Amino acid sequence: MNAEELFQKVRNDLPIEHDSDDLIYDVKKTYKRYFDDISSLEVDAFGDEELRDATIQDVKVRIRNVVMVLKRYYEGCHSEAYQLLKEQIVKTDGFLDIDVIIKEKGEYYYRARNNDESIRSFEDMFHIPNNKRGIVKTERFSAPGYPCLYLGNTVYDCWEEMGRPSFEELSFSGFRVKDDFMVYDLRKPDEVAFEKGNLPKTLIRLVYIIACQFKVLHKTHTFKPEYIIPQLILELIISSNREKKRKTKKNVVFMICLGV
Repeated sequence: MNAEELFQKVRNDLPIEHDSDDLIYDVKKTYKRYFDDISSLEVDAFGDEELRDATIQDVKVRIRNVVMVLKRYYEGCHSEAYQLLKEQIVKTDGFLDIDVIIKEKGEYYYRARNNDESIRSFEDMFHIPNNKRGIVKTERFSAPGYPCLYLGNTVYDCWEEMGRPSFEELSFSGFRVKDDFMVYDLRKPDEVAFEKGNLPKTLIRLVYIIACQFKVLHKTHTFKPEYIIPQLILELIISSNREKKRKTKKNVVFMICLGV
C-alpha cells in the first residue's frame, strides 16, 4: 500500500460505524485493520526504513495504550484510565503529543442555536453559563456539568451540525478571535498530511482520531462509551492549560479542532 491509497481509505472509513454492541471489540478490530494497512506501507512513503519501522512500533504501543485506557475506564478505574492516557500523550513540556495548528487574531467562528425563549441577547449565544452547569449534558468533548463552546468555521458548518433545519428556526452568532491561540488537530487528515515529511506524525495522530470518531450507537443512553477517549483528552487539555497558566502567569489556551 502507498500513502495515497492509505489517505483514500482513511477518508472513506471516518467516522467509524460499529460492527457490534461492544465498543472495545470494535476499537480493537478497527485498530487491527489500521495497523495492517500501515504495516504494508512501502518504505518509500517514509523515505527511510528505520523511520518506517520506528513509526509502526510507536503506533503499535499507542494502540495498546488506548485499548487499556478503555478497559480501565470500563472497570470503574477512571483515574487510572486518565493517568495511562496522560503518560502516553502528554510530553515533558506539558503539551499533548498531537499536532497543533495556530488560530490567529482576527479570525471568525460561528455558532447556531435553535430559536427559543432563552435567547434574549447576544450573551445567550455563548456556552451555557457556569451558574447553570447543572443542565450541561454529556457531549463528545464535554463531560456533564462542564460547559464547552462548540464553534464552526462557517455558518454552513453550524447548519449541517444542527441537522439542516429551516434557517428561520435558528439563531447564529459570530466570534472574533482576540488573541492567537493553539488548537489540537483531531480532524480527518488531508492529503498533505500523508506526504513523506508529514506521514509519521499523521500515523500517530490517527490513533487518537480513530478513538474519537466512532459514531454513537445508542443515542438515547446516558453513558456513551464512544465519548470516553474524547472526554479524557479534553480533561488533559484543561489540566495542561491550568498548569501552563500557573507557570507563566498568562492565559495559555488550547482547544480541539474537530471539523472534517
